[in-house]
Amino acid sequence: MPLEQRWRPVVAPPSIEAATVEDWKSHPRLQKHVQRFLDSPDPGKVLSRYAAQAQNLNPEKLLRIAVHVGAWVALLPLEQAAAALSSEEEDVSQPSPVQVLAEILRLRGRAKISDWLQGVLHLVALRLQHVRREMHGQGARPWMELRRSMPKIIWRELRSQLPGIPACCESKEQQQPADQVPFKRKTPPEQTEPDGPRAAAEAESDMLLQCLCLASEVLLASEKTSTSSAPRRLFADSTVTERPSPTPTWRNELFTLTAWKNSW
Repeated sequence: MPLEQRWRPVVAPPSIEAATVEDWKSHPRLQKHVQRFLDSPDPGKVLSRYAAQAQNLNPEKLLRIAVHVGAWVALLPLEQAAAALSSEEEDVSQPSPVQVLAEILRLRGRAKISDWLQGVLHLVALRLQHVRREMHGQGARPWMELRRSMPKIIWRELRSQLPGIPACCESKEQQQPADQVPFKRKTPPEQTEPDGPRAAAEAESDMLLQCLCLASEVLLASEKTSTSSAPRRLFADSTVTERPSPTPTWRNELFTLTAWKNSW
């Protein structure tokens, strides 16, 4: 037999982002796994063989048979998926598909989940949610055991498909996007008038500043007047020169006034 005919072509799984639940349920590969199990002359023996092989398989093959058993759990009728089947050759009860899948997932360890197994376990998680709402008592125990064996990533992805519920205590600004929230400037606090000793000191400082400004204006005006009225002196060579009058400056006047006051 040629090599290209020895291997079956690999069928790509549906896209997890674009495919719906019905796309996964109706996929030919999953339907083929379910139909082969139903057409088996001894389904109990098939489950026993899967349970025994799971103990010795490497992670890659273990995840491959997990897809088969997961398809049985997700697509078989609810009662048949959890029922313990009996083998025709041995008069003992065999594990149910739910129990076999729980055991395989426990043996998986940290092996990376394939795309096929991720989609199948998504269907299993939806069925587990239905069982949790509808079934109670002894019949729900195998399902609860399977629920504890499910990878946590499956439950996280299942919850992420639901929209988040906004908290009722959020304000309108918290619900708006960050680029639409109006920016509010903080207004500086109103400055109140100072009172007490501070007010008196500021008032005295203002009066002193006003007096200095007034004195500078008077001094400037007096200097201009003394410069313009400077006497002229005629020298023998008929040249005329201006000599500023010996008008005392304001410092001299202030000194004279202070000395006169002290003399009294």
